[in-house]
Amino acid sequence: MLMYIDSGSIAGLIPTLKDELEISDAEAGLLGTTYTLGLMVLNPVFGYFVQHVRVYSLMTIGIFIYVGSLVMAGISVNYWMLLAARFITGIGEASFENLSGPIIVQKAPEARKGLWLSLYYACSPIGVAIGYFYGAVMGNSLGWHWNFLIGSIAILPLLVLTVFIHKEPGLLGQKDSSTYSLSQQILAVLKNPVFMFTTLGCASVNFTGGGLGFWLVDYLNNYYGVSQSVAAGISGAVIVIPGLIGVLLGSTILDFRTRKDVKLKQQGLISETDLQRLRIQKSIQLCLVVVIIGMTIGLIGSVVTDLYVFLVCLALSIAILYMGVGPSGLTIITSVSDHLKGQANSIRFFLNNALGSLISPFLMGVIFEQNEQWGMIFGYMWLIFAVISLYLAYYFSKLKKGPLEHELKTEE
Repeated sequence: MLMYIDSGSIAGLIPTLKDELEISDAEAGLLGTTYTLGLMVLNPVFGYFVQHVRVYSLMTIGIFIYVGSLVMAGISVNYWMLLAARFITGIGEASFENLSGPIIVQKAPEARKGLWLSLYYACSPIGVAIGYFYGAVMGNSLGWHWNFLIGSIAILPLLVLTVFIHKEPGLLGQKDSSTYSLSQQILAVLKNPVFMFTTLGCASVNFTGGGLGFWLVDYLNNYYGVSQSVAAGISGAVIVIPGLIGVLLGSTILDFRTRKDVKLKQQGLISETDLQRLRIQKSIQLCLVVVIIGMTIGLIGSVVTDLYVFLVCLALSIAILYMGVGPSGLTIITSVSDHLKGQANSIRFFLNNALGSLISPFLMGVIFEQNEQWGMIFGYMWLIFAVISLYLAYYFSKLKKGPLEHELKTEE
């Protein structure tokens, strides 16, 4: 949560940073892009070293880098020093972003894996939304330097915690006889069709969510005539509250649908592989249904001209789309073997950003510049790719006896 708050705080600091550092809109935007690039580039590296270094040791290294980068940002004397600090911040967060999901899946009770993972993923929209407010408050009161310095102090207890628990036996599976090279790991994950099509479906949803989040304030302001301050408040409420409700509801439904399967596994009537396969199939089914419903409701809201109807449809579509957050994350992590979970999570994150939130603001912006309403429609129509991808993921999950058939053999 603290890391997501820091991520969102940059947006709240933009007006202050532009005034004090005398930077342009493009330079201000580069602070966010550079941070994301640092996060994306180092994710596969941390995923690879899961096989060689204990998970909590990797987290300790990452959090140490993260804290140091926040201090560097807090004492920055110019734009370029701050830009470098944000890139290093992304590197530090890569360890936590990459490894936390697989750890939660392995530590969570069998019947509550969906809920635990959903609560973790819920930290992202909530933390970023809090960060918007936190950054704006800090920029207008203590100053932008203290935004980062206070963040570094707040994260220190987590660094101490990982130092003391790093000797716990490795949580992610490790090969005894040999290990894969980085390229072998990536190839093994990319050859898994269930993982790939589920990830591509999530990237499509992330495209829509990232584009809507970026342009919603501007859309409410220009198309419906809502003042910018009111539009910002509406945007935060419409994204955070329905999003949290959707995340919790989706995980609850998944846990309910799989509880009989868990009992059968506990009674020894089905194997762990059977349970994993059934959970994956039911997760993908739920994701497919919520994307179709969320897209339909979102398109209805986009073609109407009444503000209140649009907001209701928007809130419903976001709540429904977020119902797939936990199930899709669980599918992605459990569709590969234990020693590849970290790498799979890193590839998921890379594709989610490369094909989702990194490109959607620009592409939707091109449409918005021509026609604002069609820009909103375009954002929801993009979910067609999610429907196709998730259907293919479900198709391949039914074909295979288990989710791990495409893993490279150790002797290779």
